[in-house]
Amino acid sequence: MSAGLFGAEPLSPAARRALIAGCIGFAVDFFDIYLPILALAPVTTYFQPPGLSSTVTTTIYFFIFATTLLGRPCGAVIFGHWADRIGRRRTTIVSIVGFGVCTLLIACLPGYASVGITSLLLLILLRFTVAFSWAASTRRTIRSHWRWSQKRGAASWAGSCRVLIRSAFSSSRW
Repeated sequence: MSAGLFGAEPLSPAARRALIAGCIGFAVDFFDIYLPILALAPVTTYFQPPGLSSTVTTTIYFFIFATTLLGRPCGAVIFGHWADRIGRRRTTIVSIVGFGVCTLLIACLPGYASVGITSLLLLILLRFTVAFSWAASTRRTIRSHWRWSQKRGAASWAGSCRVLIRSAFSSSRW
């Protein structure tokens, strides 16, 4: 007899699919949220005025990262509510389409030389929107689906806020 997640009982096929989907969602989440932020450091100069000090450049970089992390709990609240109302499948499809369209728009953004400071503002807005859209299809939503039958949106929001708070206080000085 195969053991379940904690050895209590075997996983049902639906639970197994949810676990696999959660693992895939985590991997894609890593590649969408954190990897582009790491790659953003050298590219940030394309979107900002020339001649800024390194302090201002670093502040802009971290502001973009912060808005990306703030978009996740906001998206979890909205998409969690929609998922409870219209269903997880439709909500996930809408979120993945939104995520894909916004990522494509980021790839097509003009630089500072073309449209000025608008390019930086659009980058920040689109990074927020990508994180907002992606919140519906990440592991938090899948995990909350297996928790309470009521208030799944609240569970997803709480999970996103926990990640945001943990990120804020994970510095070595704490």
